[in-house]
Amino acid sequence: MDHPNPPRSPHPARTRLAVGVVAALILAGIAWAVGIAPWTAGGSRAPTPGRPRVRDVYADSPYQNTRPGVAYVGDEACARCHREIAEAYRRHSMGRSLGPVGVAEDGPPIGDDAGLPFESQGVQYTIERRDGRMFHKAWRQGPDGGAFAEAEAEVRYALGSGTRGITYLVERDGFLMQSPIAWFAQQRRWDISPGYGGANPPPSFERAIQRGCLFCHANQVHSASGTLNRYEPPIFQGHAIGCERCHGPGALHAEGGGGLAEPDLTIVNPARLAPALRESVCQQCHLQGWFRFPRAGRDSFDFRPGLPLHRFLSVFVRTESDPGRMELIGQVEQMESSRCFRASGGGLGCISCHDPHRLPPPATKAEYYRGRCLQCHERSGCALPLAERRSRGPGEDCIACHMPRPAVADIPHTVTTDHRIPRVSGTPGPRPARPRMAPGLPGEFVPRDYHWDLMTAEERREAARDWGVALELAAEELSRASPPLARLAAAQAVPLLEAAVRDRSDDLPARESLGYSLGMLDRLAEARHAYEEVLRIEPRRESALPYLARTLAGLRRPDLAAAALREAIAVNPWGSDYRLALARYCAQAGDWPGAVAACREAIRLNPELIEARSLLVQAYLDSGEPAKADAEFQTLLRFDPQSRELWQQRYEQLKRAGPGDVGPASN
Repeated sequence: MDHPNPPRSPHPARTRLAVGVVAALILAGIAWAVGIAPWTAGGSRAPTPGRPRVRDVYADSPYQNTRPGVAYVGDEACARCHREIAEAYRRHSMGRSLGPVGVAEDGPPIGDDAGLPFESQGVQYTIERRDGRMFHKAWRQGPDGGAFAEAEAEVRYALGSGTRGITYLVERDGFLMQSPIAWFAQQRRWDISPGYGGANPPPSFERAIQRGCLFCHANQVHSASGTLNRYEPPIFQGHAIGCERCHGPGALHAEGGGGLAEPDLTIVNPARLAPALRESVCQQCHLQGWFRFPRAGRDSFDFRPGLPLHRFLSVFVRTESDPGRMELIGQVEQMESSRCFRASGGGLGCISCHDPHRLPPPATKAEYYRGRCLQCHERSGCALPLAERRSRGPGEDCIACHMPRPAVADIPHTVTTDHRIPRVSGTPGPRPARPRMAPGLPGEFVPRDYHWDLMTAEERREAARDWGVALELAAEELSRASPPLARLAAAQAVPLLEAAVRDRSDDLPARESLGYSLGMLDRLAEARHAYEEVLRIEPRRESALPYLARTLAGLRRPDLAAAALREAIAVNPWGSDYRLALARYCAQAGDWPGAVAACREAIRLNPELIEARSLLVQAYLDSGEPAKADAEFQTLLRFDPQSRELWQQRYEQLKRAGPGDVGPASN
């Protein structure tokens, strides 16, 4: 039975970050730290038949701890010699980016004055503490005041420093999921977690926290093979961002006793790096882009400070964007579009203004940042008269005027600092001219490699693969808003991805992107082959199985699609979207007992799945169990009483149609 307003079909999570941004000026040229000769690209080994080409991206660094074999030692080893810095850093927002939920009555307030319980899309949410543990709860309230569709989960980790907010993580058998309940510090209230608002169906406790999400909040994690959001125990090697994420692995430095004469090449000091390398350290987390994913054969955590970030991560921004929309602009891109950055010749960077070890006290914050501004503007200070400057607030606050804090449209209850540093508040930075590389696509849907100007000729050749992946991701984003443009992007992605998998047969993310692009072009047999090749190389790979299932369903093989979904569920049993898709394929194949079982499991994981409830009604009817169908139909009406009459009409039509009339089902 179709939903009166069909919800979006479940879509397996992809390993990516997709945040819109404005195109920014890029650093030009790169050199090693003072006294170190400029680097040259590492040589490439000649390809051997049957063997992927591999370039040693670590070979040319003068820093000994950039090599992958150097061990991490943890923050406590650093603190033995750097105690004062370590203590200050623990109070820094980066030093509080992730932590276990406290056993004491600490953390944000819980109660009416903090907005608990709150309601969103007809669902009530609240928080309880029991026996030193924290539980997040969701339920619906019936006309009689009674609760139904109840769900709860214990939250184990708090993600975020609390400066702007905190979101909470649920851990089940090593799988990490995000709770729909989050704390917004600037408004001092609880509300729906970012990214959940407006979700249909309303969220349960199952949103996958993938490796890319944790990269910028956790010190180190190790994914379980083949999974999207399961991690090897212990899940976190150190919770918050640690010393070695900015200074590199510390084993060689610790073994040498520290304190070596400068330059000490056993440990990276970002302040001594040339600008592009220095900024790479910050950009590993603070450059989000539109799409962001590892280069071929790399992992996000392979990056070592002291090396160029672009050797490990591809970060794509939009070729054209609206510089006035703060929700589309990252702080790195903002800064690099500023007049201050351009006038500095690339010398201005994050640590020109920010101390990465300690935050200035609130009482002296304006004075601290004014001092940073005066490092460059001492001779030509503020043009406003002194009396007018002081009338705007204490401390002659440069930041208040030139780095205002507008609201962020896509994160409720939150404001952020404008890093474009406009001379006049509200003035957008310049829009740099960029070549168009995707004929026919509007500029806001043309991905551009952010680090293109820093690449060697060889790196640019290798980046053709990344351009193909980015075009596929753009096609995916366009698929609902503009299918013709989505197909155009997919068509341009296919030859790039075909070349990539010929060059590296083990490049599974490129093969998956190829499969998706081919599927979008209705070349389903070829898409099936691409996904089956992925699974031949890595059986039970979670990111490929749901897409293979959808492709098989398009080829009118719902039996094989159901088999692929069962494999995905065996890998990850916590996704209601997998169960719902399985129920659809079982229904298409006429396996009504299988459809019933899959629907019930989907509803167990997310009671808000109206589509699963409606399909369950149909499955009971087609299984010859009208009494159970009637009972489930009455439950369904409790979730959508406003559409009661329309639901009733659909139900009567379904009963008259008889068994086997499944109707259209989305893949």
